[in-house]
Amino acid sequence: MRKFIAAGILVVACSVGAFAAAATHSTTGTVKSIDATTLVITHGGKDMTFTLNGTTQKAGSVATGSQVTVRYQSEGKSMVATAVTEQPMKQVASKSKK
Repeated sequence: MRKFIAAGILVVACSVGAFAAAATHSTTGTVKSIDATTLVITHGGKDMTFTLNGTTQKAGSVATGSQVTVRYQSEGKSMVATAVTEQPMKQVASKSKK
């Protein structure tokens, strides 16, 4: 019985560790460059580089200069994008003289 309980605790501990490693993060920024496998955005004056793969979801026209939100997971030293979504450009209100 003790072996069964110990094995159960070990399985739960490993499951929690694997779940924590797959945590998803999110950030926003301006696309500096993009190609089939790499996305570089500028956020807070610093560049962030993401790996793109066949499972990365893209929404909108993601291109250089676009404002985007990137959801990603850390895998080792790499940030792997799981979703890249173009954000609408904010319009600047203009003052008109009447």
